[in-house]
Amino acid sequence: MCILCTAIPTAVVMGVAKNTKQKAEDDQALQEGLQPHKRLIPAAPATAVVVAGLMALSIFYHTQQG
Repeated sequence: MCILCTAIPTAVVMGVAKNTKQKAEDDQALQEGLQPHKRLIPAAPATAVVVAGLMALSIFYHTQQG
C-alpha cells in the first residue's frame, strides 16, 4: 500500500480522536458554567479537508502510474 493510501485512514483516526477530545472539553466547560472555546478551525471540517486532499492526491498518483 502506498504512503498516500496509508495516510487516509490515519488522518481519519487522528481527526476523530481530536474531534472527540474537543467535544469532551466543550461538554466539561458547559458543566462548569463556562462558554466552550471558540476554535479557529474545528477538528471535523479540518479532517474532511485533509482526507479529501489525500484522496485527490492518491487518485491522481494512481492514475498517472502507467
